[in-house]
Amino acid sequence: MPALTFYRLRELTDIDPTDLDQYVDTDEHELAVYGPIDGPDFRAKLYVSSGEPRPPLWADFLCSAFDTAVIPSATFVAAVLVVRLNDPPNAAFAIGFGTIARYLLRNDVYSRAYGLRAALNLAGSSTRPGKRPAGPMVAVETKRHSADTVRTRSQAARATTFEAFDLDQLRDVVGGVTVTARDPETWGTRVTGADALHFSTQHGFNDLGRLCRDVETAHDQEQYRIQFGWLDHFQPVTDPRTLDLLENKVITAINAGQLDDLDLAPPEVVDWTRIDTFRFHFDGIRKQRRPELRLPDLINGVRQYDGREGVDSHLLRSRKISALNADGRPEGQWSIWRCLSGELSAEGSSFVLDDGEFWRISGDYLADLNQSIAQIPETAARLPAAVAGDREDAYNRFAVRSLGPHALLLDRVLVRSSRRTTAVELCDILTEDRCLIHVKRHLGSRDLSHLFSQGRVSAELIQNDRDFRAAAHRKIGETTSDARFNFLDVPDIETASFEVGFAIVHSWRGRPLSEELPFFSKINLRRTAEELQSRGFRVSCTAVGVGR
Repeated sequence: MPALTFYRLRELTDIDPTDLDQYVDTDEHELAVYGPIDGPDFRAKLYVSSGEPRPPLWADFLCSAFDTAVIPSATFVAAVLVVRLNDPPNAAFAIGFGTIARYLLRNDVYSRAYGLRAALNLAGSSTRPGKRPAGPMVAVETKRHSADTVRTRSQAARATTFEAFDLDQLRDVVGGVTVTARDPETWGTRVTGADALHFSTQHGFNDLGRLCRDVETAHDQEQYRIQFGWLDHFQPVTDPRTLDLLENKVITAINAGQLDDLDLAPPEVVDWTRIDTFRFHFDGIRKQRRPELRLPDLINGVRQYDGREGVDSHLLRSRKISALNADGRPEGQWSIWRCLSGELSAEGSSFVLDDGEFWRISGDYLADLNQSIAQIPETAARLPAAVAGDREDAYNRFAVRSLGPHALLLDRVLVRSSRRTTAVELCDILTEDRCLIHVKRHLGSRDLSHLFSQGRVSAELIQNDRDFRAAAHRKIGETTSDARFNFLDVPDIETASFEVGFAIVHSWRGRPLSEELPFFSKINLRRTAEELQSRGFRVSCTAVGVGR
């Protein structure tokens, strides 16, 4: 029973639709090509890549001690079968074989998240003798946009419900799933969907045309909306004019150094035990070590080594980023464009760039999110406007002077807790009426994620960790002897008497928080507010303007 991995190929413009070579990356790979051949209702062409036999990475280490040891070399083989259907005409799929098969395809030729939707439509509850039907989920792959992009692949011991994975529908973007198939006779026991759809089948080669149409039918169904309709909060952008507009905005932001809402990271879950360094196209044979990807390093390298003033669309899409192991062999390779992620606004809508694709955020979902943000009250303390050009620490000092004896400056005063690996900042400004104000001078998603996380962690430790409260009390005592701020050294606290306030310093241009905050910052703020309110804390957020 072969296992097949189906990619839905796009219809590329200005190219002969019968040319199957257009989908394959022949520039980066030496391929043996076979065909085309004609099946009953399709045409197919095979592309096979096999490198030179190489010893495994650990061979030199062992042979240095066991000089007579013989460790065989091995060859990694991958293949892609491109299939074009006769009906419907020009519908094409790529079927990958081997773990690196997807790298044989050009980055821009297959539809993203195609397999995810198909797999969710095919999901069915499993049954066990004497047990109630279980949920369909076996594994889930997610991506969370916060202070740092975090990718997670979670798996269960057996098929279970989606809720068992304890994911946050507001913040976790589902990128892939493995589910039990509703029709195992057609799809095998389990189906995995992300960009591609992976399943086992008993059908033979001549049935490929039928299988391609079955995959297309599975994708086009709307069964997934019963349980996973919230996935439609993100819709792929297909309008060429909008795509050009968004791409130009990203390029302009990169060249202007406006990187607060952009990030550079591997576009998939990688095996960090095998990755030693990353390499940009301009690194060549230089011994530059890059343990992580950083967008400023890319921009500086393009200007220094490529002799360019900035990036353009061709460079971002054609130049590659490689992930190398300790022996300098590639473990992954992607275009720069696929490694970019971020968010941006245009024409009154919000968009997300992820894995080389633009996604429009649903207007209804955004309106509901904005309404939630608008309902968060302002901080009780009357914070002054900031002075243009002042740093965050300077504003904190200025705000405390403005508030007078009613406020205490705790910026950069760190408190240790046995429940955290790093010290925690209690808050930036503490008021006598128990308002813990956390301040951020920038509007970028990464900075604001740190802000909201700081407020949530501090409040949770105040509520749950008596030792933390005692340590915070001592820190406050080192700062002031004013008894009005002596309210943490107690066995228990009443959370309703505390306010967690967030103050964001920015040139708001008359726009409210609900409109000006970046999309993922809105999600993080709403989620943080809900968590703290469920603990009994009052939550507030203030837009602090900037004067001349």
